[in-house]
Amino acid sequence: MALSPYDFDHFHSTAHEALGIFRGQARARLGGPNGRETVLSAGDVLVLPAGVGHASIESDDDFCMVGAYPPGQDPEIERGDPAQLEAAQARVASVTLPENTPVGGPLKSLWE
Repeated sequence: MALSPYDFDHFHSTAHEALGIFRGQARARLGGPNGRETVLSAGDVLVLPAGVGHASIESDDDFCMVGAYPPGQDPEIERGDPAQLEAAQARVASVTLPENTPVGGPLKSLWE
């Protein structure tokens, strides 16, 4: 599905996420509110393990990306509510590793 980036910090506790940038450029924060900023451009791919916070800080008007999730994993949006954090962390810990990586390479062995 084609997506525009969320401009607030969030994470997914029930799914890993792959994002492919196919138009424009954006500045994003990875790792939550105190995370690292990076510039994303057409052709970039992000593979985010469940529980990793991310947000768009700013983007071109024509910025667009596609999001994908492993089979059987349905993402939801978590915003880091302290009252729900313990339950979210338990869900993150139970998310299974995908059989294959969306872009190839040693990702699965790095996650293990």
